[in-house]
Amino acid sequence: VPPPCRPSAAPRWRWPPGDGRDADAPAACGGPALNVAAKRKASPRQTITSALPGADALRRVLERWLLRRGHPESRPIELTHRRIYVLPSGSGLVFAAALLVMLIASINYSLSLGYGLVFVLAGAGLASIFHAYRNLLGIRIRPGRCEPVFAGEAATFCIVLDNSRATRLPALGLRLREASARFELKAGETRVVELTCASTRRGRLDAGRSVLETCWPLGLVRAWSVFIPALSCTVYPA
Repeated sequence: VPPPCRPSAAPRWRWPPGDGRDADAPAACGGPALNVAAKRKASPRQTITSALPGADALRRVLERWLLRRGHPESRPIELTHRRIYVLPSGSGLVFAAALLVMLIASINYSLSLGYGLVFVLAGAGLASIFHAYRNLLGIRIRPGRCEPVFAGEAATFCIVLDNSRATRLPALGLRLREASARFELKAGETRVVELTCASTRRGRLDAGRSVLETCWPLGLVRAWSVFIPALSCTVYPA
């Protein structure tokens, strides 16, 4: 005959509440079998994940602030200094590395002409940053019209660009989805740029995030601006 079960001296909790039975006792004594998985504590990874519920929201806020990925803008978009970004291109990085090698060689061999050449080329590179920035400054962007199409046909998005300055703006590029176009704006010109994209599904096809960029004048730096025009195309079923 098995020995009688003895309840624990200090039961941690009871099931059900108030019935007087020990939850730690085995099932043979009338107490329910304790689920071991229920006693396990949450893993540190789960605890950290649950403690950071706003990580995705923070990432979306940063993307919206850095890349202007927010709601579509229906009003005219004017490119100011807060919307233009400038970074060196691949050619610019190679150019900077070459200048560094030339500077080290000039220091090693005490070449006065080498110093002069390095400083002249470096000044030209720094001046190209200012010119690339000025090539986008002040451009006004407005969403145009987009005619409805059937699924499988090419959708044409129209972007209107205004140059209110008295100078020509050369070597501009506009990218929208998988389409791109190269053009220039004359002084005081208003140009309609058409970009053609494929439509594979019926419904509403939004223009999405678009980029206006330039590498003028030397191609050493790339200046660009990101915007989301309030422009969409209606795609009918084929």
